[in-house]
Amino acid sequence: MLGFKEVFTCFLLSFCYVGNAQTTLFEESFTEQTSVEDKFAIYLDSMDKYLYRDIDITGQALVECQNIINSGSPLEDSLQLRYTLSKAYFDFSKAKPLDAYQAIVDGDYLLESDRIPSRLAGKFNYLKGFTFMSIGDLEAAQNAFYKGIELSKTNKDTTLIISNLYSLGQLFNDEGDFEAALKCFNQAIEYLSVSKSRGSTVVLTYIELAETYINNQNYDEGLKALQTAEEKCDEFELKVLKSEILTLKGHVYLDIGEIDKAKIFYNKIVALDEGSKDQLNLVSTQKLLSRIYRAQHNYTKVLTLYEELFTKIDSNNIDNLLELYLSAHEVSQDMGDYESAYKYLIKYSELKSKKDEDLKRQKTAYLKIKYESEQKEKENELLHLKIKQRDSERQSLYGLILLSFLFLTVLFGALYQRMRYSKSLEEQVIKRTEKLKESNELLSKSNVEIDEFNRILAHDMTEPLRSIVGFSQMANRHIIQPEKAKGYLQYVINSGQQLEQLIRDVSTYREAKSIISNDLSECKLADLCAEIIEDIEKVNPNKIISLQCTENVNFRAPQDLLKSIFTIIIDNAVTYNQEDVVSIQVDYELKDNHHVVDIADNGIGIAPEYHADIFKMFTRLNARGIYTGTGLGLSIASKLMEKINGEITLLNSKENVGSTFQIKFPIFS
Repeated sequence: MLGFKEVFTCFLLSFCYVGNAQTTLFEESFTEQTSVEDKFAIYLDSMDKYLYRDIDITGQALVECQNIINSGSPLEDSLQLRYTLSKAYFDFSKAKPLDAYQAIVDGDYLLESDRIPSRLAGKFNYLKGFTFMSIGDLEAAQNAFYKGIELSKTNKDTTLIISNLYSLGQLFNDEGDFEAALKCFNQAIEYLSVSKSRGSTVVLTYIELAETYINNQNYDEGLKALQTAEEKCDEFELKVLKSEILTLKGHVYLDIGEIDKAKIFYNKIVALDEGSKDQLNLVSTQKLLSRIYRAQHNYTKVLTLYEELFTKIDSNNIDNLLELYLSAHEVSQDMGDYESAYKYLIKYSELKSKKDEDLKRQKTAYLKIKYESEQKEKENELLHLKIKQRDSERQSLYGLILLSFLFLTVLFGALYQRMRYSKSLEEQVIKRTEKLKESNELLSKSNVEIDEFNRILAHDMTEPLRSIVGFSQMANRHIIQPEKAKGYLQYVINSGQQLEQLIRDVSTYREAKSIISNDLSECKLADLCAEIIEDIEKVNPNKIISLQCTENVNFRAPQDLLKSIFTIIIDNAVTYNQEDVVSIQVDYELKDNHHVVDIADNGIGIAPEYHADIFKMFTRLNARGIYTGTGLGLSIASKLMEKINGEITLLNSKENVGSTFQIKFPIFS
């Protein structure tokens, strides 16, 4: 369980203590048009404003808020959660941690609302962890602080990250896990260095860091942290906290046996106006003085100071009183005053027993609240399950009604459909007859095409095979004449390459029939042509190709398919060309809802008598020795155009002047 000091310093992270404030009536802020919800918000603002400043105003505002809640007036979830936070803070100010825990339990359900701001939810989670710590459930507190750190990192709420790290460090320090405590305080200081935080938060964090070093008997690091705290204290003008820092320094020097230095810091504390007036600092200052007297073996003055402190220390601050009674007992023993020693020991034992009893009662009350909360959660879960089951049953009933309605609808629909069935069947027979006729025509055309394909293919494949066999035999006869044999083998290689190209083109032609292209994409004409020219230049390094293309033409189309078609035409323009510079001119226009692309070249051209045959299979117009090719390229291009309901035509061509091909295909939606 936390002592009074931990509770006080924790709330200093969020509030600054101010003297008594003038009481103000809330009604001064109200008008006839002020809604109940607005009044509730004003009361909450007053609670936040006067907490730790005027306990009466805070209590009055709390009562007014509770009255509104009891009246059943509708309130936003965020306002109710703010009330829960203010109620818990108020209970802590009255040293009632169990009441604060009850407020937390009662308001926990509000976090399920999606209308709660993330920062408000983070504050609630932090206060929940601090409440667990204050009533001794350290495991629950530790889990809450870790959760709060992660939530605050997600929400990028540096202030709440620091608060969670600070309280987690306090928890580890009280439990003696100094390494973990130091890690928390140092992480908090890292965040403080990059954020705008209250001066009290900065100073208190360095003080807690120092106390952790001191508890671990690392006095040098403790004094360094206290020195930084003192510098920050001067920077932010926090004289009250400076008195606490000087007191801690005095205790450190007493721990290491340097009494004179401890007296120096005591005198500095007395010289501070604020330090001498603050009640808490007066008590801590007198405790330091009593330790100095005890170190000097001036036991009479020690006991005199103790008696004064017994009257000044709040009776709720049991840990401080226990420490003093035990010290008084030890000092009396050192003086040989065993009667006084016994008296102090009795008071210590009585107070210790009272503390233990209070802890037991608080633990029992805490477990009761926790049990009731868990039971309530189980009841809520059971209620949710019942509601879910009832909804499921209702949906099943609705489903049954819907099925019945559908059955009737289907029944009437079936009767209606039966009336239309005869007519529909007749129409389908007519349509299928027409489709069958079309299929037969296509099949007949395909059979003719296949016969022609096989006939020409057999001829074109026989020629390179015959060359391979013939020249292989001749190379074998002249094997003792390497030069002749090499020449014949070159014919074999050329014929093999010709056969390989023929097989590839035949495969491409057959595949072109089965291609279905629905893969539409944004096509930029100039980029597409430039890409094709670049690919052709790689396999024709001796050719210089000049491209002129209509700019800024974009359209949706199956780009891979168009690239194959354009490549065939442009590659032919480069292959069948005797000029030093191959000229390619690509023009575009949109005509009759069709894309029209003209591709002109300065190649060898095509004689007029062959214009009608160039798209037929295996049509070659030049000898193989002069130009390569299988005669399938334009046939493949034509087949591919059919896949997109387009066409390719020879627009014009003259021998030794060049050719112009036109590609036309519809607009794709």
